Amino acid sequence: MKKLCAILGSLSVAVFSSVSVVACKGGLDLSLTYTDEEKIMSIYNLTTKDLVKNGVKINTLVSPEEIDAIIKALDLNELINKNPNGSFLKQSLGVFIMSNQLLNEISSKVPGYGWIANKLTWQSQWSIKDLLAKEDLSLFNNVSGWMNKRNEKEDESKWSLSVTFLNQDKTGWNGVERAKYARININRRVVANNYGKVQRELSNEKVIYGGDTANTQDSFLNPNNPDLGVIYQGYANSSELIELDKILNENVGSIPIGFFNYSPSATDFVNNKIIMLDFVNKVLQVSKQEIEDALNDYLLNNPFFIGEGLKPEHIANVIKNQIYVILMTNSIDRKNLKDKDGNPLLANEGEEEESLIIVKSMINKLRRLCEDISQLSSVNSNLKNVETLINMLDTIQNEDCVFKSISKNSFRETLKAVIEDSRDRNDPYSYHKAFYNGDLNATLFKTVSNNQKQIPLTLVNDYLDFGFDNQYKFEVQYWGNSTPIKGGEEQWYSPDNNRPNDNYIADKGFRNIFLHHRFFKHDDEKDYTSAELLKKYEKKISINYDIFDFDETIADPSEEIIENKMLKALEKAISLDPNGSTVGITDESWRIYHLLALINNKANEKLSDIFSFDSNNKIGIHNSDISLDYWKIGKGDFNKADDDIAFAKLLKEQEVAVVITDQNSNSNSTNREEIFQKGIETIWESEFKLNIYAGQTNIYGKRYDQDLSESSNWWQDENRLYGEFYSLVAIPNQYKDKVNTYWKKYVSSNPKNPDYNSSLK
Repeated sequence: MKKLCAILGSLSVAVFSSVSVVACKGGLDLSLTYTDEEKIMSIYNLTTKDLVKNGVKINTLVSPEEIDAIIKALDLNELINKNPNGSFLKQSLGVFIMSNQLLNEISSKVPGYGWIANKLTWQSQWSIKDLLAKEDLSLFNNVSGWMNKRNEKEDESKWSLSVTFLNQDKTGWNGVERAKYARININRRVVANNYGKVQRELSNEKVIYGGDTANTQDSFLNPNNPDLGVIYQGYANSSELIELDKILNENVGSIPIGFFNYSPSATDFVNNKIIMLDFVNKVLQVSKQEIEDALNDYLLNNPFFIGEGLKPEHIANVIKNQIYVILMTNSIDRKNLKDKDGNPLLANEGEEEESLIIVKSMINKLRRLCEDISQLSSVNSNLKNVETLINMLDTIQNEDCVFKSISKNSFRETLKAVIEDSRDRNDPYSYHKAFYNGDLNATLFKTVSNNQKQIPLTLVNDYLDFGFDNQYKFEVQYWGNSTPIKGGEEQWYSPDNNRPNDNYIADKGFRNIFLHHRFFKHDDEKDYTSAELLKKYEKKISINYDIFDFDETIADPSEEIIENKMLKALEKAISLDPNGSTVGITDESWRIYHLLALINNKANEKLSDIFSFDSNNKIGIHNSDISLDYWKIGKGDFNKADDDIAFAKLLKEQEVAVVITDQNSNSNSTNREEIFQKGIETIWESEFKLNIYAGQTNIYGKRYDQDLSESSNWWQDENRLYGEFYSLVAIPNQYKDKVNTYWKKYVSSNPKNPDYNSSLK
């Protein structure tokens, strides 16, 4: 208490101020005149060397006694006791002190960073009392959601600073072992609701990660620079990693004089939770085999379809939900869990009491989410499952939050069913609710089989070369709402380490349906799959097209034969248009676009044909030894070519929707112009270009375009362009001159025809 009084006394004399910051070398700090861009750039450029050179030092976590003193000084006891997050926030006040202290040390000692003090003064409008005031909502908005939004321009310009402490593997820091790194973050505004879900309309789109599933409770690797470690919603950029062993004091931290003006917004409470009982991670560790079995079963029975339309966050969402089922079930069954030595998971009565508080919180969160799901109007929502689960949770809560009258297996299966029902299966854009939010984090990796290099699966392109052979293994690192105190090596799902290389989950649990591998015109032939494979596809599609159905056995076809065949071809071309009519047509009705309609139709038929199944259930491409699954070796057991088979089935069912046309996104067709300028002979003398346009498919194998009636207009959207190829029209030699004569007579040299060209002879 004497120490606290001394601190308060000193504060009354030395009131915290940052209006006039004096540079450590003497004189006024010119950094106070920096523009925002210059300030942000200075954070990017901050290095460990800068801090060491200028004597920056911070202490380790303050003692529990010091934390109690801070709570008393700030009159936080009542707020902490009422707040469901109060226990963890109390224990995490040490990180709150460390992060603010580090920023203040940099501001006062490193030349060019005096402006940080002013930034922290501005951030102090969001205080520790604000953080505790609205329970979850305040915590979910601690990073940057508290920043006022008056207009769009002001919102774009606002930013804040924070510090993230990281352990050796850069998954966060829990305060037990010494922190290895620190990172100074630039944050932009992200606002969350009561569940932590990001409110896009109130947030800066540039700092939202994960699309529809974005939640401020989630920890995840930086998709743009994984080496910087885990980040959070609202993170914009940061310094490089600062090596703490060069600036961290050995002695236990003490209460800094200026702590009254510290802001919790300078602290990363997503990745830096200080805990006493590592309950969730302990449950995950003893559940390792169950988690592996559950994920194996799910992935083998419900493989993901990975293509241009996949959303990586949706795959991660499914994986985390499946792990959550085991976590939630075993957390309730905690008294029956054993550690690896066969001892009870909870060592004493104190741990049992603390685990009860945690499980109660988990149950309450799950119940609230179930109530929300019960309000869904989607046609497949099985309200009976939701109601059953709510009743189960109520019973469990009344029975000391353990399984007594409720069966563990029944609870687990009901929870799995509710998770499945949380997605509207009739809406291709729908995804499962994130049941794990706030309790579980995970990072998905593809691991190179021959050198064990781990690559995070965070972007669509990360999946491009994944899922069709054994060049990669699939791995998932998972942890609770804080990094594990010990035993983190047990919190990995690595199924392929114990499976034969022709049976990897990385292959069997994913169906690679990327159009990129099959049709994309590569600028760089050193791409994910062999350039030869793509040439095979192109050659197969580009075969010369017979659009007139001429009988080549007739050595000298008469004019009547030509006219009959050409009129039938015209009728077919017109019939391809749903609004077309053949009533009253004559030879003079021919237009250039009719020719191109026949060519486009034949190309689409050929595409469908090469991926169709024959009477032996063999795909057309396999008859020519074309396969994505066996692209390295050219051929193999095509009955096991699950990626080829999946693509062919989805194409047949139009869940992969592809359209070939001569038009491009600029509404131009070089083919049309060529025919107009040079006549019909150009279609068999010069190669013409056709473009491949497509829709996208979700991870469940359902196309996003629910209505394909407008697919003929997809050429208007350049984002749908996936490839191009060149071809010719096949026509017997004895027909060429006579068809040319016919075309001139009725089209190109016919003044009555709209495609008449007087310059043609």
